[in-house]
Amino acid sequence: MAVLAIHLFGSFQAALAGEPLTAFESDKVQALLAYLAVEAERPFTREHLAELFWPERPEGAARSNLRHALAVLRRAIHDREADPPYLLITRQSIQFNAASDAWIDAVEFAAGEGADIDRLRHLIGLYNGRFLPNLTITDSLPFEEWLQGKQEQFERQLCRYLCRLTEHDEQQGDFAASLDYARRWVEQTPWQEEAHRQLIRLLALNGRRSEALAQYETCRRLLDKELAIAPDAETEQLVAHIRAGTLQREANQAQKRIRSYQLRQQIGTGGFGVVYCAYQPALNRDVAVKVILPQFANQPDFIRRFESEARLIAQLEHLHIVPLYDYWREPDSAYLVMRWLRGGSLSQSLQNGPWPLPQAAALLDQIAGALAVAHRRGIVHRDVKPANILLDEEGNAYLSDFGIAKDLLHPANLTAPDAIAGSLAYILTRASPKPAGDAAKRPVQFGPGHG
Repeated sequence: MAVLAIHLFGSFQAALAGEPLTAFESDKVQALLAYLAVEAERPFTREHLAELFWPERPEGAARSNLRHALAVLRRAIHDREADPPYLLITRQSIQFNAASDAWIDAVEFAAGEGADIDRLRHLIGLYNGRFLPNLTITDSLPFEEWLQGKQEQFERQLCRYLCRLTEHDEQQGDFAASLDYARRWVEQTPWQEEAHRQLIRLLALNGRRSEALAQYETCRRLLDKELAIAPDAETEQLVAHIRAGTLQREANQAQKRIRSYQLRQQIGTGGFGVVYCAYQPALNRDVAVKVILPQFANQPDFIRRFESEARLIAQLEHLHIVPLYDYWREPDSAYLVMRWLRGGSLSQSLQNGPWPLPQAAALLDQIAGALAVAHRRGIVHRDVKPANILLDEEGNAYLSDFGIAKDLLHPANLTAPDAIAGSLAYILTRASPKPAGDAAKRPVQFGPGHG
């Protein structure tokens, strides 16, 4: 079977069954293919694409240009010969066919959040340069903004992967491999102090004290020049240990750090896990880390539900849904990393008394919007309650904990047919004069994170 391969990291390249494709005529046709391929999860109207690529042209001219570009693109990738086709085109919309045999390096790379270490090593190899660094569409500001946003997204993702690999190999005692990843991390983000600090530490642990101190000077000068700041206390303390010859790995490092996250105080607990506030040095931000208790981590049914929760949250994008940053499994453990909201939960807030009506109405509007997005994706939360509504410092509300949600589009049969899912105090039942069979005896089934 012929495979369309599209490389978007570094210079644009496309090949069909190993044969290079070159008949794209213009950068704009390449840009159209890249945009559709990377955003393949949804169709786009012709109006949207015309406005994206030809924003300064009259509507009729823009749509005519789009038709011509699509014709060129279809010829270039032999779309009419493909079965299934690479492009799904109707009178109203256009979408890249994710079910085709096409392979896109950026799409595979983007799907690597939560991947195991071996897969991360493979994904790092796909990143052969910035995302479409030589593609410029000067007459389309909207596309340029999309391109810049994607470049920054992939660079942040690369840094997360490199950070994980650096720390994993250091913890395994493979300092040489860790050092290679740390160097690349510094090259990718030379202004990021945590990357420099990792490289300094690894150089010193490899017995290369003078190189470690030279790297510190490089870091110090760069921070002063680019950000007008001095190295922070952690970096200075590290360098002091190197100069004194007292640097050694902390015996309890494994307890303080999980991958690239530094655990701080415990902020919550449930029947299946503990939630910590943690610090992510690579991105200089605080996060919430849910750690699944060891006694559950290897139970197949529980892990299926855990992975379902992670996939569901990752699908949902809405201002008032708590975003999932990362998730992964390890032997005897599993983790979810989410945004940390400093305002606590609605349940905690209500302990201080009821909310004023305008504030309560705003909260209902925010949560209803979040639920509407989930429902459009076929996902029902099934456990909306004050403890699962988190607040920021301004009182804005965010829906959290989809641990017992049901993906109606991709049912995984995680809830038994005769079970009721939810928190007992918040289950609403419809009155029935004569429950059939053993309906009245059905068990209540709880999901991850609920005590």
